Amino acid sequence: MPERRHRRVAAVLWKIRRRPPAPPPSGCATAPTAPGPSPNQIDVLACFAPLTGRVLSLWKSDGLALAIDPTTLSDKLAVVVAGAVYRGCAIPVAWVVMPGNKPGGWIDPAVELLGLLSVAIPSRMNLIVMADRGLRSPKLWKAIRSLGWHPRMRQTLSAVFCPDGGTRTRARAWFALPTAPSSGGERRS
Repeated sequence: MPERRHRRVAAVLWKIRRRPPAPPPSGCATAPTAPGPSPNQIDVLACFAPLTGRVLSLWKSDGLALAIDPTTLSDKLAVVVAGAVYRGCAIPVAWVVMPGNKPGGWIDPAVELLGLLSVAIPSRMNLIVMADRGLRSPKLWKAIRSLGWHPRMRQTLSAVFCPDGGTRTRARAWFALPTAPSSGGERRS
């Protein structure tokens, strides 16, 4: 089953690759930098919107799920990735790589990524932004809502919600938790 999913994603990426190349957007071409190992460097931040636009040019739906996921490589690197979810896989369209052993959170880079991607996503598109508990933040929630998108963040059962005009309630009161099976020695045949 995972092999079929990878083949489908590979087919989409192949279609993107086979399309005639678009002219490079301003700022995405190589730009001179300070002397170092490479005399030229690509401004990858300027490439995220065109990359997202290219992926969306093949999109057949008015809905899109965007997943934001932080990850680390031991204490060396921390990466926040935004990916367009396609058939259970996320196609990375924007990312920020940071030193892993420096203080600072992932929320500000995630908000910045959303701002960079917002120029490439049509306003008619119904967009859901998914994030795990590690990115749970009122600041990220407000940034997603200010773009007209819909946040879907994993919450803990101890989180407190307050519907408009309602009372504050813990999340566990909204969900029926499964009960553990009895261990009374019953057998199934």
